[in-house]
Formats: sequence, structure tokens, C-alpha cells
Amino acid sequence: MDRNLDRRVEAVVPVEDGEARHRLASIIEVLLADDRRSWQLLPDGTWKRTEEIEGREGTIDTFEVMKETAIEMADQAHLPRRPHAGAGSLDPRA
Repeated sequence: MDRNLDRRVEAVVPVEDGEARHRLASIIEVLLADDRRSWQLLPDGTWKRTEEIEGREGTIDTFEVMKETAIEMADQAHLPRRPHAGAGSLDPRA
């Protein structure tokens, strides 16, 4: 598998909002737990699917989990998150 390590740009920014930090941590947790669509780099430099290495079908699919989460969040989007805050506000001071 060819990796784009030389032609990409990455940026790092602080995330100060507590709710946004929690959401990001949840996303990263799902990404790291994915054993359905993930690949692992072997010592010989080749890539192999995690399912092949573990010898069983994966149980956590990042895209499926994220889709389900998005649907749940969309269903709750009309509900106020905090008194006097807009539905889309992530600002803890709102």
C-alpha cells in the first residue's frame, strides 16, 4: 500500500472546548478500536488486514459506528443542549 508521507500537510491546533474535546476523544477511541477496516504494518514492511492477522471477522467498523452516531446526533439536534444555548453551540460559555 502506497502511503502519502511526503506530499501532505498536517496542522495541529488546540481544542479548548470541553465538549469538543470529548467528541474528538470518542472518535479517536473508535478509530483505534476498528478491527474491521484496519490494516497493520508487518515487520517485513508489508501491510495486512487486521482481520487476517487475528484470524476472525472484525467486530468494530469505524464507518458504521460513526454513521450510527451521526444519526443519533441528528435526531437530537433540535433539542437545546444547555439552557439559553443555541442547538449548535459547543461554547461552554454560551
